[in-house]
Amino acid sequence: MVLKPQDKSFLDIASQDIWQDDILQRKETAWSFIKIIGCCQEAITMCLNAGWGTGKTFFLTRLCEQYRRAKDPVDGKEVGGRAIYFNAWEDDDLDDPLIAIVGQIWHNLKGGTLEECVASITSCAPKLLGKFAVKLGLGMLKSVPVAGEALKDAVEKAVEGIAGDAGPKDLFSATENVFTQYDELTESKLELKKRLEELGEKVYMETKRPLLFVIDELDRCRPSFAIETLERVKHLFGVPHIVFLFGVDCEQLKKSVCSVYGDVDAENYLNRFFDVEMSLPQGNNEQFFRMLHSSHELPDKSSYTCQLPYLLETLMPLSEVHSLSLRELEKIDRTMALIAATNLAADAEKTVLLPVLAVLKMRNQEVYEKVIKDECEYAELIDALYCKVHQDDLFRRCASTISTITTWYTQDSPNDAPSATLRESLLRIVNTESFEGLDMSTLPETFQNAPFSQLKNCLTLALSAHGYRQVKKSLPIVANALNCIRYG
Repeated sequence: MVLKPQDKSFLDIASQDIWQDDILQRKETAWSFIKIIGCCQEAITMCLNAGWGTGKTFFLTRLCEQYRRAKDPVDGKEVGGRAIYFNAWEDDDLDDPLIAIVGQIWHNLKGGTLEECVASITSCAPKLLGKFAVKLGLGMLKSVPVAGEALKDAVEKAVEGIAGDAGPKDLFSATENVFTQYDELTESKLELKKRLEELGEKVYMETKRPLLFVIDELDRCRPSFAIETLERVKHLFGVPHIVFLFGVDCEQLKKSVCSVYGDVDAENYLNRFFDVEMSLPQGNNEQFFRMLHSSHELPDKSSYTCQLPYLLETLMPLSEVHSLSLRELEKIDRTMALIAATNLAADAEKTVLLPVLAVLKMRNQEVYEKVIKDECEYAELIDALYCKVHQDDLFRRCASTISTITTWYTQDSPNDAPSATLRESLLRIVNTESFEGLDMSTLPETFQNAPFSQLKNCLTLALSAHGYRQVKKSLPIVANALNCIRYG
C-alpha cells in the first residue's frame, strides 16, 4: 500500500498539460486571475487569501506557468508573460527579505533582453542592505555608541526642549551622521525604484502584460521576516507594470502582525498592503478524496475500497459542516487507510465509526474522549458533529449517520433507563407534525434548526430498527487504533 500520495504542488514545467492533476477544477479560475492581472498597469499588490491546506501552492505554481504561456491579448501571438514564483518559507532564514526578492528577479530574469535592467537592480540593491538599520528619531539617537548614558540623558533633555546647547559635542556629530545616512538611504531607495520602473516598462513593452511576482507561504515564515517582506514590497517595489500576488492565510498572517507589533488592529494593518483580495472557489471534496484513495494502490477487494461509499456518505457532509481543508482530508484519509489495512473497517457499522471519530478527534477532542469512554450524551454528540446543519439538502445528506448514531443510543441497551427515556422523547417527534408543544430542552440543538419532515423521517428509520446492534462495542477497538496515530 502507498500511504502518502505524490505531492502535486510541484510542477513539471516540461509538461504540456500543467493542469492534468487539477482535481479541484481551478483552471478556469486561473484564467480569470490572469485576465485581472493583465489589466493592471499601475503598482498593484494582490492577496490570494485561502486557509492552510486548501491547494494554494498547487494553484499558484500553475498560475505562474499559465501566465508564461498565455498568448498576446492583442494579436494572439505566443508571447508569454513574465512571472516569478517565490516560496518565501524557503528563504526565511535570511536577515533581510530584500536579498531574496532581488535574488529571485536575478535568477528568473537574467539573460536576454532584460539583462541590463536586472544587472542595474542587483547592483543598486546591496546599497540598501546596510542602511535599513538607520531609523530616525529618539530611539536611533539613543543607540549611537558615542557617549553612553551621558548621550542618552542629553538626547532626552533635548527632546523636552530644556537642554539648550548644553549637550555633549558628540551629540551633534552623531545626529549629523544619522541624517547623512538617512539621505543616503533615501537616494538608494529612489535609485532602486527607478531601476524597477525600467524593468516593469521593458517587460510590459515586450509582453503587453505586467511582470507577475508571486510570493507564497508567507504566513508560514517567522513573523519578523513575513512583516518585513510586506513592508519591502510596499515601500520599494510599488512601481507601474509590476504586480505582486501574495498567497497567504490572512488569519495566520494577522498573528504574525500581533507577534511583531503587539496588540494592534492586524486586519487594518494588512489592508495597507493589499489593494485587491481574491479567493479560491470551494473544491469538490469527494473528487479529491477519491483521488487520494486511488493513490494508495489498494486491491479492488480491500476492505477500504469496498467500504469507500459508506465512508464518503459519512465523511463528506462532515467535511462540509466542519470546513475541513484538503490537508485535513488527506490526514483523515491516511489514518483510515492505515486502520482499514488492519481490517478494522470490515463492515459498514465500523466504517461509520471511522470518520465520526476521526473528525471528532480533529475538531473536538473533549467530546471525542467522552465518546470512547461511553460518557457522551446523545445531544452533545449530535451537536458536536452537526451543530451547523441548517440547510435542507445538507441535513438530508447527514441523515443516514444521524440515524445510525440515534440507533446506537436507543437500540444498543434496550433495558437501559436513559435509552428508554431518550427513545420516548424522540418518538414524540416521530408522532407529531411539528416542534410545537415539544420539550426540546434535552434534545440536540441541531434538531431545532433541522427541516422537520426530514428529521422525522430520519428518526423514524432509527427507532424502527429491530433488535439492538451493539455497535458501541466497536468503539474502543477503533478508538485504540486512532489513538496510535497522531496528526502531523
